[in-house]
Amino acid sequence: ERGAAGHWAGEGCLDCAAGWHGPQCTEVCLHGNTVGRACVCFDFYAGWGCRMACPADAEGAVCGGHGVCQDGAAGNASCLCQPQWYGEACAAFCAPSQCFPQAPTQPHAVCNPSTGACECQHDARGYWDGPQCTRCKDGYWGLQCTSTCLCSGNGPCGYLDGMCDCYQDPTRGFWSGDLCDQCTPGYLEPTCRNLDVGMSRGTELAAADQDFAGDADTVFLRDPVFELMHAGGLPLMVYALRDNRRVASLPLKGMVRSGAILEA
Repeated sequence: ERGAAGHWAGEGCLDCAAGWHGPQCTEVCLHGNTVGRACVCFDFYAGWGCRMACPADAEGAVCGGHGVCQDGAAGNASCLCQPQWYGEACAAFCAPSQCFPQAPTQPHAVCNPSTGACECQHDARGYWDGPQCTRCKDGYWGLQCTSTCLCSGNGPCGYLDGMCDCYQDPTRGFWSGDLCDQCTPGYLEPTCRNLDVGMSRGTELAAADQDFAGDADTVFLRDPVFELMHAGGLPLMVYALRDNRRVASLPLKGMVRSGAILEA
């Protein structure tokens, strides 16, 4: 008997009709057999109503023939791959020792657990990089690339001695010191990308307040782009606006004359 409340069958109409399942026999049993009120999945189908198919490789082999599918109503249709086989359908073979056959030394490679692609080892056994995983990843050094560079994140360090090679470019900054924790002379903290002299000789800028008479021997120049404040006269002090911290002292003589900030 089939009614609006469900699709029933059997003696006393207590079981679901073929192709249906669930407490009220209202759910479709898509890839399975109806047994009582349950949907018993065909092989390689899983989930509620047996709606999910186990993945197959390009030739149609379930789990690539190299794994076991978690099928059945309680399964999730995922493949448990055999060792050295990877990917959703266990179709990708990967052996770390075969990742880079042309490498001059044994590469420190691992297989991506999801795709099976060769990639460099990044774990407590070593942090490796390069086209063939034969050099240390930036930030590490030593024979096994397990020692951390102490370069404040502002440069790599020597592969064998750990000595810092500080960045010297406008993108990452101009750094110096044994730990690359100081700006190269001529550049301002905190990024070490900005020259410490932002005004050139003869530059004139309109003063924010022109309601005054005569000259002044102190200037205040706010730089909102780099969050700096230039203040004083002799010398000219530079402060970081975020924490009101002095970052430089410039041997310049600043003054305000006729409504303009000047550098002399």
